[in-house]
Amino acid sequence: MPALTLYNSTVLSFASLGPQNLFRLPGNVSPSFPTTGEGKEDKKKDMLRAFLNYGLVAAVLVWAGVVGLMAYRLEDSPWRWVFAALAVGGLATVGVIFKIRRYVDGISQADDQKVSKKH
Repeated sequence: MPALTLYNSTVLSFASLGPQNLFRLPGNVSPSFPTTGEGKEDKKKDMLRAFLNYGLVAAVLVWAGVVGLMAYRLEDSPWRWVFAALAVGGLATVGVIFKIRRYVDGISQADDQKVSKKH
């Protein structure tokens, strides 16, 4: 299996490149970015949670923006309105993502309340 090299030593194999190992450095190598100590793991978890919650939404918004810009630039093309409809569809997709998230959060809260009532 190929490995990554950092500071002339084999650090990680590709299989261990998960979010938990992304910023971990080998041995006594000092990091080139400041660390805060105690809250470092909490910040990593918060960043991962934010990425998982809003990464898809951000990607769809960027895609819809690019497609909308293409629709704006195609002045006399018959494809202009197709691109405009795709951009609006991307915005509608973001709305549906938020509705689904709200629905799933409501189900999770209802399940948590049922479990807490049993105990």
